[in-house]
Amino acid sequence: MWENIETGYYITLESCYQEACDGEKVIDEIINHYEEESEGENGLNKNWIIIDTYFLSMNLDEYMRFRRKAQVYRNQGFDIDETF
Repeated sequence: MWENIETGYYITLESCYQEACDGEKVIDEIINHYEEESEGENGLNKNWIIIDTYFLSMNLDEYMRFRRKAQVYRNQGFDIDETF
């Protein structure tokens, strides 16, 4: 459903265009992966994540679920940017 390109940069895959994709699961997995990958790194903005949501945005219901859950993480201090 997603792929990690480099630390803090993720893309959603074409499988997110399908109905079986779960938008909340996508953001949960990305955040969990990011936290595991960034442990021990001393970045200036440790919680900055960029997610290319092109394919996920074509599945409107799941994209909206993704956006709502992403807002929860933003409220927890993550800086989540989306690209298309």
